[in-house]
Amino acid sequence: MYLIDNYDVFVFDFDGTILDTESYHYLAWKTSIQSEYPTFDISENDYFRLIHNLDTTTFCHFLQKEHNINNYQELYIKKGLYYKKLLKENEIESIGNVEVFLDRLVHKKKKLIICTNSSITSIQYLVNKYPFLKKFNKIYTKEDFTKRKPDPECYQKISNEYKGLRLIGFEDSLVGTHALCQVPEITSFHIRPPNYYHNSEIEKYKIHVIDTYDVFA
Repeated sequence: MYLIDNYDVFVFDFDGTILDTESYHYLAWKTSIQSEYPTFDISENDYFRLIHNLDTTTFCHFLQKEHNINNYQELYIKKGLYYKKLLKENEIESIGNVEVFLDRLVHKKKKLIICTNSSITSIQYLVNKYPFLKKFNKIYTKEDFTKRKPDPECYQKISNEYKGLRLIGFEDSLVGTHALCQVPEITSFHIRPPNYYHNSEIEKYKIHVIDTYDVFA
């Protein structure tokens, strides 16, 4: 068991760490591409292999080289629209009993932070849809940084802003884990998605691996 009282500030990624939204990102990408290239197909496993590569150009290059798809930015915008549509049409499950965990943290007066590559518009929509997300004291989105994960800029900024406090961070993806582990002032935890393509690679990092937030006492 890990002790809640060993930390003052709890920093969470969002997709796959708080809400189970990762599969909706996959479906949104797949749908946006198929809207223009009907024969395109990709498995969820291959999608995560490519999109969560530490080389953030991997997915774009895959589309260009393997499928002769060269309008990545246009499709990225369309993907965002499909993603928001999926959020409205579906009830999203939470991860690892996180709602109960957040209640316990609030009761102990801990500071709660979200740090995500997602946009402010999609995050704000979900905050309004799921009231338990209002428990967070601060939400950092991609608009708050010049570089996206796996660059550690976001976590370094949080570490600097909460200097002198004991920080703990939670990630689920390879890119997020890489970013988090570059900032030693934050104790790093990986909440492991089942059957995630990069799980074995994440084990190479100096990080605590958990399957549920119930391991905290």
